Amino acid sequence: MSMAEDSQAELAMDYDRSKDIKAFDDTKAGVKGLVDAGIVEIPRMFIRSPHELAEELIQGKSTLQVPVIELSGLEVEDARKKILDEIREASEKWGFFQSWKEYYCLIEQREELNARRIQLYQSKTAISILYRPRNVIKDKCWHVITIRMPITRANSWYAKYQILVSLPLSFKIEWQLKVKLAMDYDPSDEKKAIDDAKAGVKGLVDSGIVEIPRIFIRPPHELAEELNMCKSTLQVPVVDLSGIHVEDGRKKIVDEIREASEKWGLFQLINHGIPSSVLEGMIDGNRKFHEQDVEVKKEYYSSDPTARKVRYDSNLHVFKTKGLTANWKDTLYISELVSGYIEPEEIPEVCRKTSLEYINHVVKLEDILLGLLSEALGLKTNHLKATECDKKQLMVCHYYPACPQPELTLGTEKHTDPVFLTIVLQDQSGGLQVMCDNQWADVTPIEHGLVVNIGDLLQIVSNDKFVSAIHRVVAKKVGPRISVVCFFNGVSTPPKLYGPIKELISEENPPLYKDFPLVDYVTKFFSKPLDKTGLDLFRL
Repeated sequence: MSMAEDSQAELAMDYDRSKDIKAFDDTKAGVKGLVDAGIVEIPRMFIRSPHELAEELIQGKSTLQVPVIELSGLEVEDARKKILDEIREASEKWGFFQSWKEYYCLIEQREELNARRIQLYQSKTAISILYRPRNVIKDKCWHVITIRMPITRANSWYAKYQILVSLPLSFKIEWQLKVKLAMDYDPSDEKKAIDDAKAGVKGLVDSGIVEIPRIFIRPPHELAEELNMCKSTLQVPVVDLSGIHVEDGRKKIVDEIREASEKWGLFQLINHGIPSSVLEGMIDGNRKFHEQDVEVKKEYYSSDPTARKVRYDSNLHVFKTKGLTANWKDTLYISELVSGYIEPEEIPEVCRKTSLEYINHVVKLEDILLGLLSEALGLKTNHLKATECDKKQLMVCHYYPACPQPELTLGTEKHTDPVFLTIVLQDQSGGLQVMCDNQWADVTPIEHGLVVNIGDLLQIVSNDKFVSAIHRVVAKKVGPRISVVCFFNGVSTPPKLYGPIKELISEENPPLYKDFPLVDYVTKFFSKPLDKTGLDLFRL
């Protein structure tokens, strides 16, 4: 059962709608009475279902004009014919019209409507049809047939046609036919257009779009789940490293890291030793790369993750595993910077100096963190470092442009990291969230602070003593948001096996995972949807 279903089931168990209805009926004051009482939140009995609210979010508003028919002149033959023609056209297309001046019961039109049969032919344009009963007359039942037809690939409905018809009672009223837009939608068209432009998501925003392309729109079930999710008021742990060289201070830091790693899988770090000028320079270098002239930036554009060590793209490869959804961000990737497989000259000149300076400091900090995490597991300080769990590094420089419809997409989909450890530098924009107790908690930026994530592989080698952080980045109306993420991973070549640390295994604590080569884990992780855990792939 999904988290949304769990939440809905729990709410349904606690909620008795009849009590709301009785209290409302007993007042005999109606809805106006509620308003007069000064309510600021509507009673739950009036709240629409999550799937309806989610559907509402992705529907556009029509600019079509409802037909208006003047009924005066019915007694004149030519005028009457014109009126009947207008009513026929409105009834066939809209099933709805406005009238003014004199009104008559149009027997001819009513009989024509009763006799008319609705024929819907399969076409490339997707349709959604809903049959709703009106009332029963003898062996027939009146229904309103609502037909919604989209004209854009962004799933924006341009009109809602309603037609009153009579159908046999044997007809299954509850039946709903929804021919999804997916029948006619190929995300590769939008991906190709964005790839060909090589201007990224920022290029879309710079072009003045007011609606995001459909490839970025989350599926309805995710939007519905979002409406059910509670936002946490919990505060993400903050660890201060300033006392690390004092015995009592170090013990306090180790205890705080242990608690945060066991419950959250994430914590913020202050007084970590990296100069503020280096942090600010890295953020500024990231911004300069993404905001430089498109023609210069194009040189580095590639949507193939294996193409080169330094590249930038718009994360559109995500849609291959997620279905139809890409993330609202552009990213510069710089891989294996410290491992010696890349020359500094390969890094774009506009951010080369700041990147080299920052990664030099971050690697030193990561050594310190591995020692603290080893001690938090009850191991020798150098234990994790000795496993070569940080031999491979990847630095990604994210740029999240302002989004015209942030409620429909995400900057980064919810996920865990398929690495041992992640260190994040973020600006003051906010947007990073971490899952704790089935609720999203904001990782509120701390000036000159850093964020540390426990990755899947550290959860595995700790035999679930530490947890891998489920996190995401929400899109925002205001931007850009800028972050720099450093991933630290183990040895791929030559193959090296990873699994639960032997010193953490006993009869009381048997291994929860099998041993595996790192390349197997990474390959399987990226062959699944991003929002699905990879931990179960190797769980015993």
